[in-house]
Amino acid sequence: MSSKIIKGIVIANNDFNDHDAIVKIITNKKIISFVALGVRKPNSKNRPSLLVWTLGEYEIFLSRLNNKLSKLKKGTIIKTIDHLQMTSFLSEMQEILYYLNKLEISNHQLFTNLNDFISLANGENIYYCKTFLLFKITENFGFKQNLRSCVECNSNQNLRDFQLYSGGFLCKFHSKDNIFRSIEELKTFYYLNYSMSDYIKLANSYANLIIYREIINFLKENIA
Repeated sequence: MSSKIIKGIVIANNDFNDHDAIVKIITNKKIISFVALGVRKPNSKNRPSLLVWTLGEYEIFLSRLNNKLSKLKKGTIIKTIDHLQMTSFLSEMQEILYYLNKLEISNHQLFTNLNDFISLANGENIYYCKTFLLFKITENFGFKQNLRSCVECNSNQNLRDFQLYSGGFLCKFHSKDNIFRSIEELKTFYYLNYSMSDYIKLANSYANLIIYREIINFLKENIA
């Protein structure tokens, strides 16, 4: 069986047997799980490349059978998150990983967002990065959001609300119960359509917190 080199980001690393691990990576096309033999031994050369939040190249013997795991031959680190700095934010990181591991499919955009998260996330902007990434994960579950115009009439004028359950912005004629969000909230929702780096620069801190709470509540209610 020939091996294949695959670029991916580690989202799970679980102990298996005495010295092995089951690893899950996200690529720009799919999600792959494989067994990494001997990586829990102290002298394992592959061990560093299998830490979660690591972007790497993984040489894998891909299994052709659904009931058998693929096997890792070699892992090489491309880049990884600053694990030492992010130790203080383990709960935030675990919350993202929880929903990432619920996904069954991947695509280029999600892979790009995860790549940006590894590059950009730090102690100063983690809450902005987290909100942005969780919003994109929500869309990967199939809850696509309209970030440019009213979901009911497609008008980009007089936008007054944003509801995840409705699928995006609502104008003053279609906002329910006469809800009017603040300008800061509306702008920050709109900035979710930008890149992660732009969102960090432009998002309002209080609006970001409100949006994060709404995303988490939405995910808890819709993703088992």
